[in-house]
Amino acid sequence: MKARITAPFALAVLTGALYAGEVHAQQSPFEVQYREGNGLRGQHDDAGALRVFETIWERSHEPRARAQIGLAEAALGRWLLAEAHLTEALTANTDPWIARNRGVIESTLGTVRQRVGSLEVLCPVGDAEVWIGGRRVATLPLSQPIRMVAGTVQFEVRSPGRLTAHRTTVVPANGLARETVDDLVRSAPSASLTSETTAQRPGWVASETGSSTSPAPASGGILRSPWFWTAVGVVVAGGVATGIVLGTQSAQEHYSGNLSPGMVTVQ
Repeated sequence: MKARITAPFALAVLTGALYAGEVHAQQSPFEVQYREGNGLRGQHDDAGALRVFETIWERSHEPRARAQIGLAEAALGRWLLAEAHLTEALTANTDPWIARNRGVIESTLGTVRQRVGSLEVLCPVGDAEVWIGGRRVATLPLSQPIRMVAGTVQFEVRSPGRLTAHRTTVVPANGLARETVDDLVRSAPSASLTSETTAQRPGWVASETGSSTSPAPASGGILRSPWFWTAVGVVVAGGVATGIVLGTQSAQEHYSGNLSPGMVTVQ
């Protein structure tokens, strides 16, 4: 029966081979720190080792430190960062340490790339942006595909003045997924009236908030209208007639005698 070789196991073997190469490495002013970081890797404290190697990189920018950072990140499953830093370290072709350990670095990089893929987004709108997990990751058109951890990914394409397009796709390991987004429709314009529009309508004025309109009465016009005074006369005459009728009815009413004092009812 063949034993299954997992990614963590393969990385551990490659790390062990790299430790052996450290013995023959050219001495560095940070040799003590390198040994400290390698010791932490041997104790499976990859996060602690990563901090040590990052400190060396900040002080020296040695390709060796960059490679060690990438190896520690691979052990921690930080696939995208590990790919970027190991690839960068391999560009130092003239560095003696990189030359002696190139095989180990390339093998680790190959393992990392089995967890990473690429996403290419095509869109006719030139100012659109690709968002993943609430974070902008690229502006279209892309100069190169977006690198990401392989698997199912949900992303958005946003553009000012247009509705957001949502997509879900599967990024293959060490492969490419391509999505075309050509349905970025423009948002509907606001239907509310502006103050300038309402000001052009005779007899209408905008309210203080600008959200509604009301008719503007003509100054003093209604008091000069003959119809107004005719209506007033009709109302007054009607009130007088009603008073006469009610007075007559009141004279015919009498007390029932069966209610509480001050209470009356009409028979």
